[in-house]
Amino acid sequence: MKIFKNKYKTFLLFTIIVVVISYLLVYKAVFLPNGYDIISQQNNSLSIKEFNLFGVNKGTTNLTFSHSDDWKIDELEHEVSRYKEFLWILLTGISIFAFLLLYTRKKDIEWRKATMVSLIIFTILLPSYYIVTSLNRIHQLIS
Repeated sequence: MKIFKNKYKTFLLFTIIVVVISYLLVYKAVFLPNGYDIISQQNNSLSIKEFNLFGVNKGTTNLTFSHSDDWKIDELEHEVSRYKEFLWILLTGISIFAFLLLYTRKKDIEWRKATMVSLIIFTILLPSYYIVTSLNRIHQLIS
């Protein structure tokens, strides 16, 4: 029973560390592959920083909207925030999935293979869908 508790404590500690590192990577280090970050907002204008596939700054775009298009500023802020949230979930999920995959390969436990397939769906495909839809929505609002 003590070994069982230690395994779960170790996994819980690993999960907490992964969640914190993923958060710091997305929100503090601003690692946003193919993403956007809002630099500043003033009345009817918005400055957005664009990133390439590797999360390196591509440049800054200054957008100005008319009074009738003020809703686009709020919508862009929402989509950028949504993109960051799901990227954080994706990075956390991939890290935990990789840990579990390596652990099960080491133990060679057969019944966990089905669990791994379901984890792929929830940790990679689901957040990826929301990331892509957020990026598409941002592109629509910018153009």
